[in-house]
Amino acid sequence: MEATQPSTEPDQLTQNASRYVLFRLCEQLYATPAQTVSEMLLLSSATALPGSSPAVRGVINLRGRVLPLVDLRKALGLRSLDEELAELRETISARAEDHERWIAELERCIQQGSAFTLPTDPHRCKFGQWYDEYEPSSPALAALLKKLDAPHKRLHAVANRALGLLRQDRAEAAQDLLAKTRAGVLQKLIALLAQLQEQLHESSREIAMVVQFPEGEVAFSVDRVEAVDDLVPEDQPSLNLGHGLCGSAFFGEETVFLADLETLASAARDLRAA
Repeated sequence: MEATQPSTEPDQLTQNASRYVLFRLCEQLYATPAQTVSEMLLLSSATALPGSSPAVRGVINLRGRVLPLVDLRKALGLRSLDEELAELRETISARAEDHERWIAELERCIQQGSAFTLPTDPHRCKFGQWYDEYEPSSPALAALLKKLDAPHKRLHAVANRALGLLRQDRAEAAQDLLAKTRAGVLQKLIALLAQLQEQLHESSREIAMVVQFPEGEVAFSVDRVEAVDDLVPEDQPSLNLGHGLCGSAFFGEETVFLADLETLASAARDLRAA
């Protein structure tokens, strides 16, 4: 019997692999060659410069070195983190107001003996639909969101109890239940939503990734750094790549876009030359 030759595919993959820094933008995974990244640090603030490109947030002072800061989300045509957080804060505020109106309408229906037409199923109200679909960006945010689940469900369950009391001609008991609910579980839910607003800021601290180019250093803002690991770029990417992307790879089963930071830094270089 002819001997089977050992496969060389793992060795070939190892030879083709290169070290990359993997980072997140809008929950999508991106990567850039690790040898070009000189350091990574928590981004505190940047000094805005009038007349700069929308993708250039300004400059940062890194131990006496003034570096352009490129908002990598904006450079890739994505929403900025500030825009995303503003929309999320607006959504949370709107959902708190929704439940204030919800219980006010329930109180009116109990007082007047009229039909209550707003959702009693916690998964059907706007907050419930948002809650079921939203994917938190950090474990701390996920833990706080989980605390919202029980009081939200208790609040909606009150509608069936109050309407049941009304059907039993116990309108006064129903009104008393709603008064206790407004002072209790509703206030707890609103307080947790306020905490969520605060937690959004703390859980969304960006990372400044400093990249060395022949012309000098440029800092790029990213949502978070995921890992530094080996990747094997695809010879023929299966996805159409947009501006600022030069290839793709896989990290486990997840698609990784390879960012062409040299191209994306062009606006910053123009700023530095000015």
